[in-house]
Amino acid sequence: MELPCFSFQTDFTGAAITWKFNGNEINANTPNGSPRVKQGGRYLFISPVTAANEGDYSCLIKDNDREMITTYKVRVDASFNYSIKVIKGSTAHLPCHFQPAGVVKANALWFKERGLDNELLNPEGDSTADNNRVELLYPLDHDQTIIIRDVGMEDAGTYLCQSLRGQS
Repeated sequence: MELPCFSFQTDFTGAAITWKFNGNEINANTPNGSPRVKQGGRYLFISPVTAANEGDYSCLIKDNDREMITTYKVRVDASFNYSIKVIKGSTAHLPCHFQPAGVVKANALWFKERGLDNELLNPEGDSTADNNRVELLYPLDHDQTIIIRDVGMEDAGTYLCQSLRGQS
């Protein structure tokens, strides 16, 4: 990801440029893997982008009695997709992990895609119709993995794990 300090032609040539991340100055000599200042501060380069890069970035240009500030609020969607193959009759483990920041106050909602609709799975409630085949392994934990016992062809498909706030 590349963030420009200014998106138009400017007469701030030779001005001091300072980049900040969440209020802390970004040093021009940061190691690889961290945000790096490029082209004399005109750009901030971030690669690879991870959840740790989410936050507020600002670029300050100062020249004599003038200054200009450009700000960015960066949001990172750190979702993962898995392709899992299991043998008929075995147990499938479907992984889902909440971000480690914060306390888990509610379990994930699990869905199975059914055309245009999603079927809500209920791994911890009344599962009598499914003979308790679906189980949440670690309730109220950052690891929201479920298992499906005795899988069959009817279990093939796409599953979605979602927090109560709607994060997948």
